[in-house]
Amino acid sequence: MMINKNAGCKLSPFFYFFIIGTIVCPLMFSGCGLPKKQARIVHYYTLSYDAPKASGIKKAPAVIRIKPPIARPPYDSIKIVYSTGPYQQAFYRYHMWVAFPADMIFNMIERDFRQSGIADAVITGPSGIAPTHSLEIVINKFYEKDGKNSWSAILSLTTRLVKENPAGPSKLIYEKTYEATKELGRKNPAGLARAMSQCLSKISGRMIKDVYTNLN
Repeated sequence: MMINKNAGCKLSPFFYFFIIGTIVCPLMFSGCGLPKKQARIVHYYTLSYDAPKASGIKKAPAVIRIKPPIARPPYDSIKIVYSTGPYQQAFYRYHMWVAFPADMIFNMIERDFRQSGIADAVITGPSGIAPTHSLEIVINKFYEKDGKNSWSAILSLTTRLVKENPAGPSKLIYEKTYEATKELGRKNPAGLARAMSQCLSKISGRMIKDVYTNLN
């Protein structure tokens, strides 16, 4: 048997696939050496303003129950809604309200009514005190309107004041829709939160005066 000393060592093609596989596969599964995509941070916003001053109001012999507001779609979500034109609405992806608009408005209106001294008591939930009146609130509009030259906060609330009657049906005292618009100082969600807060402050002050007028 003769051996050809000049012949080189020939390797099977499968050997090369094996070597390459042992190097590439761990990298594919572990992601070693590959840049990782960073997750986007979501920013949250809330409403904040000083309670409106209630001038000329004396405490009325009444107990007002403020019911949790109801928000019409699409404002029944923590998503911030903006509009760029008629029939067009969209949501911010990385900017949200810290709570549902109904909850934020509920907290602010309750505080404003309590601090106004409008009645003997202001209640929001189960209580040992029977309410003499109930205040119902519906959120019609709660969004950012984007125009060519300016952006504005749009807020619309409908309220109903009801006279409670333990012995019979309740009586509607009045129903009214309040609307407020405020131009954004800055064209961003933070500017919207500030402008929307100013809208609610304005409406809350008007609402307190109207309720007080109808309690007497």
